[in-house]
Amino acid sequence: GAEMEGTLFDEAFELLKMIDQDLLHEFEKDLWELDKRKIIFGSKRVSVMDCIADDGQPARLLLHNAEPQMVQTAIPIGEIGASPAFPEMASLRG
Repeated sequence: GAEMEGTLFDEAFELLKMIDQDLLHEFEKDLWELDKRKIIFGSKRVSVMDCIADDGQPARLLLHNAEPQMVQTAIPIGEIGASPAFPEMASLRG
């Protein structure tokens, strides 16, 4: 809200620890219902979110928390919350 305006991200991250878990769950529910975004992973520096893209297809986003409005990477996925499918790779040991 407006009372957080001007707060540095590191300060806001520390304040997050004091928020009631039920309120955080409600936020996550609203995030999906209003923005079609679901938090998959979060750390102090980055977040991974699944979303429904403008074309209606599911996508996974990588966001730097200091600038969450700027998506760093977006890849199409089969469904929201899906485990990543990694292609089989050749051994690095030869």
